[in-house]
Amino acid sequence: MLCDPDQTVGFIYVEDFPATPPGKVYQVWLTRNGEQVSVGSIVDRKGEGMLVFHAKEALSHYDAAEITLESASTLQPTSPALVRGSITY
Repeated sequence: MLCDPDQTVGFIYVEDFPATPPGKVYQVWLTRNGEQVSVGSIVDRKGEGMLVFHAKEALSHYDAAEITLESASTLQPTSPALVRGSITY
């Protein structure tokens, strides 16, 4: 993940993920104080993907980024994080 902590735009790239089953996507979440906010999904049946995302606040306001495997219409995570990384500057 690449981002400027003072901006609301970030970029994430993944590779070597398992292919998504039909109807599923890799959902990207930003977290703060236990609350998760979706910033988009990475849909690539080959296990690779990239996403330019826009957050509602500067990225320095978030604690971590997570990726979960979800149904395409999920509003909140329903599965454990496959990848989680702290956002620190």
